[in-house]
Amino acid sequence: MAPRRYLLLALDPRESASVEATASEAFSPRVDHVEIVRVLGATRMSFEELERAPRSIRLMARALGRSAALGFWAASLVRDDDSVLSSGEDVGLWFDLAARLRRRRPVHTLVAHHLGTARKRLWCWAVRPMLRRVVTYCPAQADWARKLFRLPPHRVELLPFQVDADFFATAERRAPDRPLLVSIGREARDFETLFAAVTDLPVEVVISAHSPWRPARAPSERPSNVEQRRPSYAGLRDLYASCQIVIVPVHEVDYAAGLNAIVEGLAAGRPVIATAHRGRPHWLRHEQNCLLYSTGNVADLRRCIVRLLDQPELARRLGKSGRRLVDRGIDQQRHADRMRRVVERAERPDSHRSTPRGAVSCPS
Repeated sequence: MAPRRYLLLALDPRESASVEATASEAFSPRVDHVEIVRVLGATRMSFEELERAPRSIRLMARALGRSAALGFWAASLVRDDDSVLSSGEDVGLWFDLAARLRRRRPVHTLVAHHLGTARKRLWCWAVRPMLRRVVTYCPAQADWARKLFRLPPHRVELLPFQVDADFFATAERRAPDRPLLVSIGREARDFETLFAAVTDLPVEVVISAHSPWRPARAPSERPSNVEQRRPSYAGLRDLYASCQIVIVPVHEVDYAAGLNAIVEGLAAGRPVIATAHRGRPHWLRHEQNCLLYSTGNVADLRRCIVRLLDQPELARRLGKSGRRLVDRGIDQQRHADRMRRVVERAERPDSHRSTPRGAVSCPS
């Protein structure tokens, strides 16, 4: 029998902020997993499919959580020659554990987001022999993957991430009464530094401390020029289009916190100010496609803001440079094609050999 491909997706598409049905109506950005399933010819297994799983799997979902249940269910279905792409370590590590217990060795490619926690280090030790390849979005996590899974460098692939480039470029630009700064997302966000930096500046700041992956939490004690909103995706696109600057302030972490907000701001053609933390993506470069400031440095962030407001030509250049970066390497089609090539390399019988030079291109 021919090998089969599976995509393990640690979400319920019906619960995510954007689904295939609405994407065609331009109400929300397209989701990347739809294109990945198409180019791979894969069967999607997500939390939605758990409703049709055997009773034992549904009981496991109640006891251990949906990620564990999905991983064990997938391991019960795959054969040794099948190929599995996991969307994250939350489901991928459970799948590896279950496959090891069943003494099955499918070809497994894991997309790793945040491996450095103590609990995940123990997990990685337990499932180390099972992984064929790991994909990460920042060099710090690539280092963790090589260390924890003891993988040779060519089996850890650093990709640039993805964004629906068309969706965020279609909004009509409107000039606000005074400069508008936007900060989107909440994971590892350093709002204290942002609030201190914008205090008494003649700007309006809109934050949306909301994530579909984490409960919403409103920062307290905001300055008078800071407003919190929870816009729809169409409203978010309008915010990006109307603002002068996108700011992504994060704490010192070793994973790519804030990456969605960064690529959305770049896709909208807005100048981006980001934190120079260890987990930033490798293609984010100071004064080439963004401005970077030192983690937690209020004066440094404030200087970046004032500089962009006082130098509109610099702001325009960074916005155009960021949009070119998206067009050349971070759009969803290229992302799906990269994932397909990664999976194909993992499936080769000689996949222990070095990756061909230039096989996966990253934006420069």
